[in-house]
Amino acid sequence: MSVFSYTETGIDSQDERWDDWEEDEMNEKKVCLFCPESFSGIEDLFSHCKSTHSFDFIRICRENKFEFYDRVRIVNYVRKLSLELNANIPQELLVITGSEPFFKDDKYLKPIMDNDSLIFELDELDLSCSSEPTSSSGFIQYENGKMEHEDEQKADSNEIEMLKQKISQLTNSLSTVTRQFSDYKDFVKTQMYENLGISQNQEDEVEESQTDIKKLQEQKPFDYYFNSYAYNEIHMDMIKDSVRTDGYRDFIYNNKAYFKGKVVLDVGCGTGILSMFAARAGASKVFAVDNSEIIEKAKANVIENKLENVITLIKGKIEEINLPVNKVDIIISEWMGYFLLFESMLDSVLVARDRFLDPVSGVMGPHTSRIYITGVQDDEYMNDYVNFWDNVYGFSMTKMKEGLKKEAVVTVVPGNTVISSHEKLIDFNHYTCNVKDLDFVVPFCLKITKPGKLHAIVGYFDVLFSTNRQKSELDEISFKSVDDCLNGSFTTSLCSKATHWKQTMFLLDHPLDVENGDLVVGIFECKKSKANPREIDVIISYSLLNKDAMKNLEKSTIESLESNKMIGNQNDVFTKSFIEDTVFNRLGSKTQKFFVR
Repeated sequence: MSVFSYTETGIDSQDERWDDWEEDEMNEKKVCLFCPESFSGIEDLFSHCKSTHSFDFIRICRENKFEFYDRVRIVNYVRKLSLELNANIPQELLVITGSEPFFKDDKYLKPIMDNDSLIFELDELDLSCSSEPTSSSGFIQYENGKMEHEDEQKADSNEIEMLKQKISQLTNSLSTVTRQFSDYKDFVKTQMYENLGISQNQEDEVEESQTDIKKLQEQKPFDYYFNSYAYNEIHMDMIKDSVRTDGYRDFIYNNKAYFKGKVVLDVGCGTGILSMFAARAGASKVFAVDNSEIIEKAKANVIENKLENVITLIKGKIEEINLPVNKVDIIISEWMGYFLLFESMLDSVLVARDRFLDPVSGVMGPHTSRIYITGVQDDEYMNDYVNFWDNVYGFSMTKMKEGLKKEAVVTVVPGNTVISSHEKLIDFNHYTCNVKDLDFVVPFCLKITKPGKLHAIVGYFDVLFSTNRQKSELDEISFKSVDDCLNGSFTTSLCSKATHWKQTMFLLDHPLDVENGDLVVGIFECKKSKANPREIDVIISYSLLNKDAMKNLEKSTIESLESNKMIGNQNDVFTKSFIEDTVFNRLGSKTQKFFVR
């Protein structure tokens, strides 16, 4: 299906049809959050919610100063509760303060109800108190209902000044909401494209000679990444993650002698916390770069802490900005995402390395990262989120399970669920790796250490810090917990303290019955999504080597396997070619595709 269709007047792009659709949405009836009743105006709808369902949406948004994205999340949260609880929502669930978990979950930015026209008018919602005078067409209406023409009024100077301030505030609010609404429109449009199976690359099917097509081809793919980092909440979550923040602080402060007098580049500086660590550690100059609006607050943070003579903040993409120096001595960056590579920020850090880091003596912080997998039996998660649909108040709803195992699950997985060995999939040397290395296909072999059911393969990562560019013994150590880490290095392992990255769980379509000593071997493929390169597509092909399966392998193969199992060298045998040519060909395999979003 193409992004474009031909009409009598030329090419009709999806963008043009989006605008028509948006206008139609504005004119549609808005459905109540709790019941099927619909309204033509958004104020009427929320007045109904307040009087009939005791839910004062406008007061909640006004008192908590909720902006557009927050309002969208609230609407989708309440709609979801209404569907799940048949509109019988306990009042305690409707007490909203802004600290609720759904404010951190981007799935509540996706409309719960198809074609929800209410969402597209949330930016126009008037949150002012009804007792304030309102102005329209040159008249002012007061509480007593009397209408008087403005030209006939002799308002005192204080009232005029107050109105001017109000207008200025409303103008600024309108600008902010307009930008947020535009971002949200792009977000919904991209989701619509994905649901229709339209890829970003399908526009190449249309003749390049068309002017409209050329313009669209020149546009960059939809990317809400930078906007998502413009708000306080996400930065608070990261800074409060003590494993993360303490790790960077310890690396910098424990190496003050090295940082003293050095020029430092902070890629994706956010609030500026790492830049300020570096400045306090004695750096002579710190360049803090970020393409998000958060940099304006970072500037204020730097000034407040009297570090503006050391730290220079630059707004822009690292690929596009220039520095007033030829090379820097140190690059620090907190670039890691879920499963390490989600958000693809490492790509930008590698660009910064190639453009700005001293190639001989420059130091990267962190200098190495590595991805691990292990096998788990997580009965609690399976019962709460998967098997739940087998019996819902006496009804079977197994259809609801469809798609559950296509999305990778980002969650904190308890350490006591592990039933296999831990295997390092890959490690990245940040001094030498390239962007193309971040897409990889590798074999793996997990040895079962506890009998049970293998529900999922779980991924996590470590990062390592050192001021020594040469490989050290630390690079070969697998961290079981943060206590094993040195010099700021840290792990997101299941057996360690939880972080905001959590772990990434890949649920198997059918749990495997496993015994102690069984092997789960396979091929793990990880690559950027074609639809959105900041997301990840994962393909896992796997097979269970138990006692029965071993009988189907040749005697020499079994002897080799048993020998290597005894000395712990499974990886010497389970190469990609061996797994594909011998194990999969003889025993068969299961392949699953997952999306990390």
